[in-house]
Amino acid sequence: MKGSSVMFNEAGRSIESSCLIFKNKTWTRCYLLCSQPNDISVVVLYVYKNHKRRLKNSETSAISLGTFVGLETGFELKKQNNTMCVITQPDILTVSFQTAEILTMWETWIYHTCFKGSLFYAQLVGAPESSRAYDSLNCEVRLHIHDGRIALVDGYPQRLIGFWFLNEIIRVCFNDNKLQFFANDRSGLDDGMYSLVCGRIQLLEKHYNLANKPVTQTAVECDSITI
Repeated sequence: MKGSSVMFNEAGRSIESSCLIFKNKTWTRCYLLCSQPNDISVVVLYVYKNHKRRLKNSETSAISLGTFVGLETGFELKKQNNTMCVITQPDILTVSFQTAEILTMWETWIYHTCFKGSLFYAQLVGAPESSRAYDSLNCEVRLHIHDGRIALVDGYPQRLIGFWFLNEIIRVCFNDNKLQFFANDRSGLDDGMYSLVCGRIQLLEKHYNLANKPVTQTAVECDSITI
């Protein structure tokens, strides 16, 4: 990949580089910019066709990280390994960088700016028949927990099968290695009762409770973890 060096602005409020983007089951070259403007707190990811389009500020798409819930990195997908999946409520963006060092710089910058949540592996054993998660019953899923919201993800390429703000969860129970919760999703897409089996249920409960606290306090009290 030509022009694959990483660039930061002087204040460190943006990062950009060439990469590959996974779309329509294939990898395509593009240019990626992630920026936190001075006048707003929301971080935005911009995708450009190439660096020339970047210089003209002519983006192909823009993704707000206002509902960022986590990253998944280093998974193999279509012969690419330096991969990063950015997970938000409306969008999942999957990219690959030329080197592991570039991937690490991107991962570090995003976690420094958006804070790092927690990732737990679990088995989905219960979901409403009408939900996005129903097709993943009895399969391994990943549960992301981040600053007042949680998400369920499965597969490679990643598929978002559930997203909830914690204030939408009416009932929650942690018991005998099982998480059960009833969600009242605003959109109606992911309403109902869900059950997951996780081998570290006590730690999962701790991180879930911490996610109800302000993000800065959560970041200090709870070092992020992958289980």
